[in-house]
Amino acid sequence: MRRSLIALLSCIFVASTITSVHSLGNSEALIIDHNYTDLSIIPDYRIDLVQANIKLHYAHTSHGSQLTYGLSFVQDSDPAFQVAIGTSLPDVAGALCVLDGQEGPTYITPELYWQTPYGMSLTSSVLNTNPTINVSMWSWCTQLDYYTVGEVQAY
Repeated sequence: MRRSLIALLSCIFVASTITSVHSLGNSEALIIDHNYTDLSIIPDYRIDLVQANIKLHYAHTSHGSQLTYGLSFVQDSDPAFQVAIGTSLPDVAGALCVLDGQEGPTYITPELYWQTPYGMSLTSSVLNTNPTINVSMWSWCTQLDYYTVGEVQAY
């Protein structure tokens, strides 16, 4: 779980960094090793940048809830990593705001996020209803055990 959580935080960090690097016209490469788990090296200004600018839509099946629980554990260990997670998009200043699921349900299979027209309409509805969301992601569970390359590429 810790590595998955670090991967999620790294993705969010990368999104904020790409935004800030792009806005500064800087083309310096950024390499993040997801195996490194020392959160204390993340500068406070980066945490603040993510909390102020990233509004996350996170869909997942059961195992994906490990990331939302993990974010809560990180917050408990260091209040600088404040997070607000809800089944509707929270609006909490100074927190990473996360809409968990698809406007109500939180157990989201591929068919309910991206794999079917119905799932795409649910995801579009979340994004249309919450125009401040600027990152939307879905977490794999066991699908990679049996999905074909084509199914993975479709995602």
